[in-house]
Order: sequence, then structure tokens, then C-alpha cells
Amino acid sequence: LDPGKPVDERVEATRALGASLAGETGGRLLEPREPAEVQVAVAGILARAFSRGAAGAADTLLDAWPQAGPLVRSEILEGLLATEVGAETVLLAVQTEKIRSSEIDAASRARILERGGENIRERVARLLPEGFSEDRERVVARYREALQSLPRDAVRGREVFRENCATCHRLDGEGFDVGPDLAAARSKGEDALLE
Repeated sequence: LDPGKPVDERVEATRALGASLAGETGGRLLEPREPAEVQVAVAGILARAFSRGAAGAADTLLDAWPQAGPLVRSEILEGLLATEVGAETVLLAVQTEKIRSSEIDAASRARILERGGENIRERVARLLPEGFSEDRERVVARYREALQSLPRDAVRGREVFRENCATCHRLDGEGFDVGPDLAAARSKGEDALLE
């Protein structure tokens, strides 16, 4: 837990602790303020521990999910989806809204389908529908209408950014440098951003 130690030493220490990271210690090491290498190592260790039946490992991973960046989320999903029980755990997390259905990519959806029988297929169809029911043009038209008719609210916009975008994008010194910095997007017009 000592941020003054070199990252590689901290990663080695997490490997030595293994499944005992489930709970408060693992949760602290999965916080966004920790180096990505430490977070990814802990997520991988806990996912493997979960597949071997370690109590509390899945809870620690799912509690960290909302603040986790893309690399950590990928590690969590990859580890959990290695087993049928893990696939069930992910589906339950989607059902209870610990994970949003939009946060499960097509490859992970396919892995869940590989893990189970008819019951899982029915749940996946209900919880993780494939594709969209509307074509892109209609969606853009609906968004354009909302953009033109609703008042701008920078405070709410900042909240939306923190909730949906900050795990991958940086804006005004906030967020992570996974995707493009959004400062350049300010010079584009609303239509370009919408499209």
C-alpha cells in the first residue's frame, strides 16, 4: 500500500499476497489513484482467485468496477469469464446494475454465451441485447432534437463526463489518458461532435 515504493515491487507484493487481497486491501489497490500496473495486477490475481473459489474476490472486483479504467475492466472481465460461475456472476452484476449492459463489449458477450446452456442464452438475450433497435440516422436525429431544445448545463455536463467519459478521456486535468484528450473537441461544432 506504500505509494513511495517502486511500482514493480508493489506488483510483486500483490502476487505474493494472492487471494488474501480480497476485501479492503484489494479494494484500496484497485482505486484509480493507484498506478495502472498495480490495479491490473490486483484485478488479475483476484479474478484467478475467484475461479479457484476464493471468498470475496468477485465482490472486491465488482465493487471496484464503477471507478475502474478500461485496462482494469478488461482484466476483471477476462478473469471472471474464464468460468461458467464467473459468467453467471457477470450476468447477475448486469441484472443488479453493478455493471451497465453497455459496458459489456461484443467479445465478452460472446464469451458469456460460450459458458452456458439455454438458461444463460435466455438471460444474455434479455440483459445484453445484440445491436440496436434503431438505425443510426434516427438516433442522431433524436439527439440533435434534444441538443437544440434543451438548455445547456455545465454542472450536469461535468457529472456526465465523470460518470461516462473520465475512465478513458482527460478534460481540464480530470480523467485518464487512454483515449484522446477532449480539449481539442471544443473547437469542433456541435454537429461534428454529435455525428
